Amino acid sequence: MIVQYVDDRMRSRVAGMRLAVSFGVASLAVYLLGPTVKAAGFGALLTVMAAISAFTTLCVALLPRPAPAGAPVPLAAAPVAQR
Repeated sequence: MIVQYVDDRMRSRVAGMRLAVSFGVASLAVYLLGPTVKAAGFGALLTVMAAISAFTTLCVALLPRPAPAGAPVPLAAAPVAQR
């Protein structure tokens, strides 16, 4: 989702960084999951996962919506004529 908001020249770098961060966070989460569940309990784990899910849903809901086809381009985004 984030890659579509990045300049074309940086798109592959941003996608690669996103993948690297995802793998790093996922491996850290798997490493910490066992001791955390043993210490806090399964109910606490489900509550934390529900909170993370709600936060993610809120963040996705706040992303800008694509303009409908044929919509006028805002003046700030319109190309400037070169003289």
